[in-house]
Amino acid sequence: MKKNYRKSSTDWMVFKKTFLLSLFLLCMASLQLSAQSPTLEKLKQKFESGQVFTSDFDQSETVDYTGETNYTSGVIWISNNAYKVELDLRTVAVDGETTRTYEEDRNRLIISPYDPAETEFAPSRLLEGSEDLYNATEREVSEGTAVTLESVDEFSESRSIEIILDFELRPVRIRRVDFSDNVTVIEFNSGRFIDRRDEIFSISIPDDAEIIDLRE
Repeated sequence: MKKNYRKSSTDWMVFKKTFLLSLFLLCMASLQLSAQSPTLEKLKQKFESGQVFTSDFDQSETVDYTGETNYTSGVIWISNNAYKVELDLRTVAVDGETTRTYEEDRNRLIISPYDPAETEFAPSRLLEGSEDLYNATEREVSEGTAVTLESVDEFSESRSIEIILDFELRPVRIRRVDFSDNVTVIEFNSGRFIDRRDEIFSISIPDDAEIIDLRE
């Protein structure tokens, strides 16, 4: 089995699709499917109260056709309407109004407007109608609770998603299988919920960084 570690901009786009989709599915589950799962109802309350989930993570993506696996590690912060992902050479923060991307290797910050209508991974697009796309069930496991989402619509993004939450409702693992049998697994390490502060979703950059503002 071939193993790859992401470096290029193309790799980032592929990573962004699978990683952000998985995270938004986590929010989707908690906000839209809570009526089907007592555990998701409790998770929903955490997000709606303004809590932010933060964690180190390791992600693997295995392509069924080739057997190739890509690996990525970093740190994430996610709330019900904002997120930040910090990788080796790139940090991306979205606050619902603006997307900021700092590329360390180019020492530049790109600022662009956040437009849910044009953003493929916007929470509003992924969450829309989700209660009609998946059925949720849950069971007890050694780590806490496993919530399984099974697709009931062939046009949904995923065939199945399993979310493992510990006894304090902290995500431990997300496993997502799409309709081509490609598998994405995100392992969260030392995850915790924290109170939201404005600086959580900001990005610190060097004084000499180039700033490209695309909002005008």
